[in-house]
Amino acid sequence: MKITIICGSQRINSESLRISKYIQDLISPQVEVHLLDLASSDFPRLHSYQATTDESWRLRWADTSKDLADSDGFIIVSPEWNGGATPTIKNFFLLCSNFELCHKPALIVTTSSGHGGANVVTELRGFTYKNTNINYIPEHIIIRDCTTICLDSKILPTDSKANIYIKKRLIFATNLLINYSECLKPLRAKAIPQFELSPFGMS
Repeated sequence: MKITIICGSQRINSESLRISKYIQDLISPQVEVHLLDLASSDFPRLHSYQATTDESWRLRWADTSKDLADSDGFIIVSPEWNGGATPTIKNFFLLCSNFELCHKPALIVTTSSGHGGANVVTELRGFTYKNTNINYIPEHIIIRDCTTICLDSKILPTDSKANIYIKKRLIFATNLLINYSECLKPLRAKAIPQFELSPFGMS
């Protein structure tokens, strides 16, 4: 089984990437894990129907598209910028087609240097599922004051109340995602061939 972690920050070496790497280490003993850092990925900004007309664009996206298609589940790690998700993570979902994310479970993990993070959860749940058919599990994680959260005991002590709470939530939520990923495999085999009848969701 393969889980892809998608880090949606636009900053190199971001707090979201730090959290993403911790989650990667957390679940790698159980499943194959691929980490996609959008800040270091050279993806085009999608506009109009560029994907169907620009061959160079398709070549740049092809490897990532295959990695996503080969994945059984996703963990979306996104910071909150100005009360919402980043332009980079929104662009990522515009690049995806039905067959990469469809009927695959996803866990949302948001990060905030302050007390925010909830708006990102609402925004991702509200718009990203329509044409991708991604299936968000009911659980999500909001890591507030993320710069003070240390999950790696090699760097700093991790026995603070906030650290213990976040680690427990991450263990619970990632295990749940892995279970969802296994259970939805048979559904995808039946549902994907039907997309030609209705390739886009209803608003």
